[in-house]
Order: sequence, then structure tokens, then C-alpha cells
Amino acid sequence: MTTTVLPATGHKTGLGDLSRALQELHRHLLMYQADESFFTGSPLELYEVATRDPAFAWLKPLQQAIVDLDMRRNDETPLSKTEARAFSKKLERFIAAKSGPFRDKLNAVFQSHPEAVWAVGAARKALADLN
Repeated sequence: MTTTVLPATGHKTGLGDLSRALQELHRHLLMYQADESFFTGSPLELYEVATRDPAFAWLKPLQQAIVDLDMRRNDETPLSKTEARAFSKKLERFIAAKSGPFRDKLNAVFQSHPEAVWAVGAARKALADLN
């Protein structure tokens, strides 16, 4: 079986677009949780709280996906279409889940931070464009 490989510039551009979209989504979700937690500190303090406070734990899978994505983006090996599809499907299942800790919080975010709806849409578009 032969594996089609995406050109280096194409996969890096697509992964970059996806990374930026996920980072923007993460920013909205982080701000929501900071508001919910009555956080009033500096960005550095927010980073520390977000990595240690259990109230922020629901964001960890998204944070890890962004880290994994950015690590793969920096890899010199071209991304195969198979690998791109697998990554895309995994993230899509996570973002589009009907229930679970992430979806439950996401639904709450939509009520008070409607701009997060746009961020989810942009992430899903970037995922679709990767395929």
C-alpha cells in the first residue's frame, strides 16, 4: 500500500491554520473558566492556576492536542494524508462529542461567551480543510 504524502508547505500551512484555530478556541474557553473561577490575577498567574486547579482540568485534552499538533508541525517529515485524517477525526470527535466533561462545559461557555461558537466553527473548518 502506498501512502500519499502532503507537500511540506501544504501540511505545515494546514496544521498552522488548525493550531491557530485551536489556540483561539482555547483562549475563549480559558477566559470562561477564569471568569467562572473569579480569577483576577496576571496572565502568568492564570497559567499557573490553569495547570494546577482542578476546575481547569476539562481543558487539558485540548491543551494536549495543541501541543501534539505543534510538535508535529515542527517535524521535518511530511504529513501523510492518512495521518492528517486520523488526527482530524480524533479532534473532530472530541470537539463534536454530544456529552462528556468537555461538551458539558462547552455548552455552558456558549451561553455566556457566544464568540466561542465562532471559535469552534473556525476549528471545525480548519479540521475539514486538513482533509
